[in-house]
Amino acid sequence: MHSTALLFVVLTLVQGGSPTRSALEGSWAANFAKSRLHPSFQFQRVTLHIGLGPGTATLTSELVSQSGQTVRAAETFRTDGTETDGTLSPGVTLFASWVGPDVLATVARKGGHTVGLITYEISADGRTLTSRSSGTLEQVVVFDRNK
Repeated sequence: MHSTALLFVVLTLVQGGSPTRSALEGSWAANFAKSRLHPSFQFQRVTLHIGLGPGTATLTSELVSQSGQTVRAAETFRTDGTETDGTLSPGVTLFASWVGPDVLATVARKGGHTVGLITYEISADGRTLTSRSSGTLEQVVVFDRNK
């Protein structure tokens, strides 16, 4: 369960020509009341930090389980759509593309098969980030920007 959840959160980012600054950047906290979660996604709190650099996106996440255990993970992606090896789940490759200046689509593959698709979209006012995932986890997670 934790590796699937980590894969979900980590796949939170990443086409050539992507902006070096975007409203996606920053620190975010999951708002479970606004979200539609998969039954296996059982956490007290999820926070993530998105950082963008020239040609890269880095996502750092912290998940707190129902029992209070904290799990931290980080992954850096090339943002040119090139498939690269993931570091959290053996045999998983990742690629991502910018769909627009504030929408990022990511794909995870294992054994040549797509196991996850996640899009991240910032609201017009820049206060919320919506993550829509399909594949291993079908869910929508709404994140509020941390102050």
